[in-house]
Amino acid sequence: MNVILFMTLEKHNIYFVSENSTSFFIAVPNKEFSSTNISIELKGDYDSFNLNTNDLEYVKALVKDAYTNIDNYNISLVIPITENGELKEVRVDGNDISYGKLDMIIGRIINLAYSILTENGIQVNNKIVLINNEKYKNFISWFLERYKDRCEYKTYLELITITNNNSISLNKIEMTDINFVIGKEEKDPPQKPKELTNTLELDPNIVIDEIDLPTNYVNRKEEKQLGYVSYCLLGIMSVIISLVLLYVLL
Repeated sequence: MNVILFMTLEKHNIYFVSENSTSFFIAVPNKEFSSTNISIELKGDYDSFNLNTNDLEYVKALVKDAYTNIDNYNISLVIPITENGELKEVRVDGNDISYGKLDMIIGRIINLAYSILTENGIQVNNKIVLINNEKYKNFISWFLERYKDRCEYKTYLELITITNNNSISLNKIEMTDINFVIGKEEKDPPQKPKELTNTLELDPNIVIDEIDLPTNYVNRKEEKQLGYVSYCLLGIMSVIISLVLLYVLL
């Protein structure tokens, strides 16, 4: 196994590891994170990361772009590269034979990645993460079924959210196979509930205008009062007339 420090970022060292016809890049935390997970992304353009067939500066630019986007997060990203076309074969043929070949390669990569991380004093979480890529959907489903107790399937958004306990700021991930916005919505701190009272307080600046009533509007209360006065006057007049008639007759 050959291990080369390929580049250094703020929170991760990026190593290039090669053994026989298999190679991969891996992010190793350099100071902030004491434990991590092994997260494997099967890239559709894995050939672009091959140092044997591409210009060094070109590969450096790709690697820097891929790993800078996740440098702030606790993710030990592994990008496998195969020389004999095993990654391409599982996408074209998709049978148990091609799956079995890639299965052996990934198993070896996991063991090598584990060794590199532990040698750097990093505790490795138990479950391996396979990152979402629709191009390898069938193989990933097959692999997860085979190792369901040791592996899990996550999108970048889910992985970043989990590994950082939801403490993430809005960021944009742009990679060759993926381009989306990740983030956590900022929430206002909980407010103390207001105390409820039975007193209605009006703003002193609010002016309540009088209501214009129609010309034919009748106030029923005033109407009743007027009727009551009329009955009283009628009664008094009746008494007076009676007394006058009684005086005349006598």
